[in-house]
Amino acid sequence: MKKIILIIFLFLPAFLSAQETVKIGTFTLPPFMMETGPDKKTGGVAIDFWKKHIAPEMNVTVEAIGPFPAMRIIKMLEDGTIDLIPNMTKIKEREAKFIFPKTPLSRITTCLVVRKDSPLKIIRKKEELFNLRIGFLEGGFIPPLIRHEKIKIELVYGADYFQRFIGMLDARRTDAFLHINHLSLMYELKLMGISEKYRIILLPVKKINVYCLFQKTEKGRILAEKFEKINAPLFKAGVYNQMAESLLKK
Repeated sequence: MKKIILIIFLFLPAFLSAQETVKIGTFTLPPFMMETGPDKKTGGVAIDFWKKHIAPEMNVTVEAIGPFPAMRIIKMLEDGTIDLIPNMTKIKEREAKFIFPKTPLSRITTCLVVRKDSPLKIIRKKEELFNLRIGFLEGGFIPPLIRHEKIKIELVYGADYFQRFIGMLDARRTDAFLHINHLSLMYELKLMGISEKYRIILLPVKKINVYCLFQKTEKGRILAEKFEKINAPLFKAGVYNQMAESLLKK
C-alpha cells in the first residue's frame, strides 16, 4: 500500500500539469482568430499556433474563448476569466495592466483601404490625410501618422467591425479605413470576394510588433516566461506569419 501511495505521489505533479488548461481569449481577426467550420468553432492561426507549437512544449491543453469584441476580451483578461490574448499591440495602458513577453508573435504592416475611385494612391506624409474621415477599430493602436486634429477618426466596435468598415466605405460615410494587419486585411477581402473593389495603401511607418498578452499575476508571469522561451526561436524563423501566408495561397 505504501508503495502505491509513493508511486501516485511521484507522478501526481506531472499528471496535474498535463491537465492544466490555458484559456485563450479571442477577438475577430481572420485568419488569426475567427469562427471556423460548420459548427463555428473558435479557431484560426493563433489557436493553431498554440496547439501545434506552444501547448505541447508547456504540457498544457488549450481552450479558445470567443471571439468577442476587443474591449470585452481585454476586460476578461483583466478579471482573470482568460489567461491570454494573442495579436495585441503594445500601448502604455496595456503595459500598466498586463504582461508583454520580450519577443513578439510577429511584426505587422499597417495600411489604409480606400475605394478604387479614390484619388488617394500613395501616402508620403501626414498632410495628405488631412480632412479625411478614417474608420478604425475602437481600442486599437493608432499610428502617430494618423493622429492629427485635421484627420477625423470614426471608431467602430463589435465582432462584425470589418463588415461595418466595408459598409461605411461603400456608403461613402468614410473615405478610408485603417487596418494595422496587412495579412488579415488581404485574407478578409479575399474571403468576401471583393479584393478587386478596393485599393490597399501601405503606410510609411515602421512595422508594429504584436504579442501574446498575459495577466499581471503570478500565473501570468509563469506562462509568459514559458511562452518566451518557446516562442523566441519560432519568431526568428517567422513561423507565425508563415502559417497565415499559407492560408492566403489557398
